[in-house]
Amino acid sequence: MRAPKHFARRGRPGTLHTDRGPIWIAAIAAVAASVFASAFFVSAADPDEIQVIVFEDIAADGLADGAVGDALNPSRPDVNVTLYDDLGTTRGVRDSNDSKLTDALSTAAGVSFSGLDPSEQYWVVVEAKTVSPTAGSTVIGSSWLAEQTYGPAGSLDPTDTPTASAGVLYGGQDPVDKDEGPDLVKGDHVALVVPGGDDLNFGFSFNVVTNVESNETQGSLQQFTQNADHVAGPNVMRFVPMVPTNGPTVGDPSFGRYWFVVPDRDKLRLSDPQTTVDGRAYAPDGSLRTEAVGPIDTVAGGVVGNRGATFPDIPKAQFQIYNSSFQLTDQSGQLPSNTTIRNLHIHPKATSKVHKGFSCNFFRFIGCRNFRRCLLQV
Repeated sequence: MRAPKHFARRGRPGTLHTDRGPIWIAAIAAVAASVFASAFFVSAADPDEIQVIVFEDIAADGLADGAVGDALNPSRPDVNVTLYDDLGTTRGVRDSNDSKLTDALSTAAGVSFSGLDPSEQYWVVVEAKTVSPTAGSTVIGSSWLAEQTYGPAGSLDPTDTPTASAGVLYGGQDPVDKDEGPDLVKGDHVALVVPGGDDLNFGFSFNVVTNVESNETQGSLQQFTQNADHVAGPNVMRFVPMVPTNGPTVGDPSFGRYWFVVPDRDKLRLSDPQTTVDGRAYAPDGSLRTEAVGPIDTVAGGVVGNRGATFPDIPKAQFQIYNSSFQLTDQSGQLPSNTTIRNLHIHPKATSKVHKGFSCNFFRFIGCRNFRRCLLQV
């Protein structure tokens, strides 16, 4: 016999209401850390309760820089979280016969579902498009979309298998396609859990790139550039590819292996200041990827010129952009200040040959208003 259900609905901040009346979320506490002057969440749910916290992983480093609830990983309110039972066709496998029980919007303290059967499993689905940035929006707009970077134990990985423990989960269940939550079957940010455990922490970032899709899909380069223009404050891209290298597709294998994207726009506009586009490739554990990308040119190491100079063996960037480039223009038509583009190989639309593109190890516009007053670091 299943226990009666008492589901959460919205109440005043710090309070969740059930059909048994209001309950204070004393289990989810913000504890001031005297050394760092920050706060973090510590709690464990009651035996009939599931507690969910959605936080913004600003640096997209999977909590390497702190804890849930601190200044770098703030919890986010007004995120839609949906609860399903696991009584469908096959236990432990999501399908259309798993019934939606309820949904709720998070507060800064999270969201709690209570009155559940401790002997049953439940599906939790977080809707990515309802995650908003702590910094708010710029004057350009609010067309942002965050990608998952962290998940609780039981999160579905790209093989549709629940994870054994909480940790980094870049791209959620599908790091390529856009999330279709709160639909259980089509959603990307899903966990299979039992009541009474630790908080379920779901992390999302507006600064992570996980795939090489050619449009504004979740986790793409174009979505990052759009996020950077629409999310206020600095935006530093972190490239954590969850797809295989895709270059070169033809030609000399000495060109090595790398990731490339062919945007569906001739120019990727960057208008908001303090944006960093960084093509360094990271593994989910935070280490740098070490794929052999090959030299910029096949004559690397050879002797060139009348004086017999040796052509330097300079490795290509791990992340490359084909048939597109960047348009750096703010709302007034000036260069956006403090714009950094590094570790990229950019091939404008005029050419698609690997050795004739623009390889950028690092350049930066500092304090720019126009070219005459712009310091360019190369």
